[in-house]
Amino acid sequence: MSKSFKTTSKLFSWLPNMTLIGICLIQWFLMPAWGLMLVLDKLVLFYWLIHRPDRISLAWLSLFYLVADIMNGLPLGCSALIMLVCAWIILLQRHVIMQQTFLLQWLFTALIIVIYLDAIAVINFLYYSVQIPFLYIALSGLMSFFLYPPIAYCLYKIQKMLPLAASPEVQNV
Repeated sequence: MSKSFKTTSKLFSWLPNMTLIGICLIQWFLMPAWGLMLVLDKLVLFYWLIHRPDRISLAWLSLFYLVADIMNGLPLGCSALIMLVCAWIILLQRHVIMQQTFLLQWLFTALIIVIYLDAIAVINFLYYSVQIPFLYIALSGLMSFFLYPPIAYCLYKIQKMLPLAASPEVQNV
C-alpha cells in the first residue's frame, strides 16, 4: 500500500467530523437570520451514527456539544447529554434501521429530531422559565424533515469516498 493512499485514507476518515463542523458553522450563521432552531448538525450526526458509527466518537461528540452549550447559552452539558441519549437510541436501533428502506430511516430520524427538540424546549422552560411556542418547534422539525433527503444524499456521496470499516458489522447492510 502506497504512502499517498494511507495519507488519503486518513484524510477521508475525518470527513464525517468535518461535515459536522461545517454544517454547524453554516447553521450558527443562518440561525439568527431564519429565526428557527435549525438542527442541521443533528441530521448530519444522525446520518453518520446510522451509516458509519465507527467515524463518530462519543467522546468527541460530548466535547463538541459542550462547546455548543457555551455558544448557545444553555447550561453546560445539556446538549451533550441530550445528544448522547439520542446517539444511544440510534446505536441501539441501528441494525434494525439499516435493514429498512430510506423512507423508514427518514421517519426514524424525524422521530429522534422531535425528541431532541422537545428535550431542548423542556430545558429552556426549566432553566429560563420561557416556554418555546409549539409552532416554533413544529416549524423547526418540519424544516429538518424536508432537509434530510438532500443532506442524506450529499452525505451518501461523501460516505462512498470513505475507506471501508474495519469490522464487517459497521459496514452497510
